[in-house]
Amino acid sequence: MKNRLLFTTALIAAAFAVSDARAERLVVSSGEEEAVNAEMSANDNSELQGGAILNSGKLTVADGVVFNGNAGSVGGAVSTVDASGAAVIGDNVSFIGNTSAMQGGAYHNQRATSTIGDNAKFHNNMAIGYGGGAVYQDTDGREAVLTIGDNAEFKGNKSETSHGGAVMNFNAGDKAEITIGKNAVFSGNSAGKTGGAVANWGGSMRLGEGASFAENRAATDGGAVYNANYGGKNAEMTIAGVSVFENNEATGLGGAVYNDGKLNMGGAVFSGNKAGGKLNDVYNAGELNFTGDVTLDGGIAGNGTTTFAKDTVLTVKTGTTTISNDVVNKGATLSLVFANGYAGGEYDLITEEGSLDKEFNIAQNALYNIKANENGSYTISKKTAGDFVASTGANVNQANTISAVAGSKTGSARFDAVAERIGGLIQSAHASDVQTALNAATALAPEVAPMVLRKAKARRLTRCSVPFPRV
Repeated sequence: MKNRLLFTTALIAAAFAVSDARAERLVVSSGEEEAVNAEMSANDNSELQGGAILNSGKLTVADGVVFNGNAGSVGGAVSTVDASGAAVIGDNVSFIGNTSAMQGGAYHNQRATSTIGDNAKFHNNMAIGYGGGAVYQDTDGREAVLTIGDNAEFKGNKSETSHGGAVMNFNAGDKAEITIGKNAVFSGNSAGKTGGAVANWGGSMRLGEGASFAENRAATDGGAVYNANYGGKNAEMTIAGVSVFENNEATGLGGAVYNDGKLNMGGAVFSGNKAGGKLNDVYNAGELNFTGDVTLDGGIAGNGTTTFAKDTVLTVKTGTTTISNDVVNKGATLSLVFANGYAGGEYDLITEEGSLDKEFNIAQNALYNIKANENGSYTISKKTAGDFVASTGANVNQANTISAVAGSKTGSARFDAVAERIGGLIQSAHASDVQTALNAATALAPEVAPMVLRKAKARRLTRCSVPFPRV
């Protein structure tokens, strides 16, 4: 006789919530099939695998089902195990506030195949012991495959003492493969060790285009993502399209990303990420490949190899950004965008520890002349007013306004933020960004430029001629 959660037929038909903390969890044995279409909440089975469901058969979960506040030893809400185990979970399913004493705060997939549909929400789940604050997958000597659809949200999950604040993929067998669809959001997750959002140990992971990682934290390495070989198994991760990494932090290495395997990325925008309290985007000791445009403001540390594809643009947002990897340039363009106040001089993008096999193409900068030297070293000098006008197509009023705001510090947080933004756009390698800056200058001219000019009299700025845009 099947051992299952004690629903009455009427309760199942009405899709009422199962919320008795003493309720028996649903156990789907090998060869059995079960379908769940009711909320499963507050099942406290913290000493048993699968707080709400233990599945070794075939499990189907309907669209919109909520797993809330369940507790298990492995898989706070659901654990799918063994080669015969398979789970198909519908769209718009939510895993909220579930807890695992060991791994997989919400979902555990071991030696099995699981599919979770679009718009899944994993919020505020926690794994106390071995990792995967929301999701943990392992092979245990065999194969495990997990697919999660588009628009998944991983927010506020926690791996209290281990790896993968939201997701942990651990390969100790033939294959551990996780695929997450487009537009995944990883926000506010944390790990007691590696991978504030995602940790991939010796497995294979793929994230669709549009992934974003914000304010994730790792107590050791990889503030957002940790990808590393393990036990003779090669780790490979692909993040497609353009991904965004903002304000992630690692106490150790890799403010946003730590890579000791193979990491393939499309384009990426890195901003405000820190390792050990200092700006750093990536620590790469393996193979890192970019096939799209990349923006760095903290740089790439480590002794690995980074490749930039042909016809892509590498934008470096600050004069203090460095790369210590061996860089393979297949025909990328380098766009240097200096912070307000940069005075020019020598700038070494590639450190002594790194190398550059082929010089980048140099994008035009409206405010600076940039001359390539050797091995990623550049000489920077300010442009004349005439060169600025010629390179941007600015009119006199626009040039005056850019002069007033680029590099200005008025003490007004709002104004200074606008000035910094305009200063960055006007230096961009993309013509559309430069035009945006000029349009902003036109809009600001009637009010803001005169105000700045009055404040800047001590610096002898005037509007009677086209001045050099101060930075």
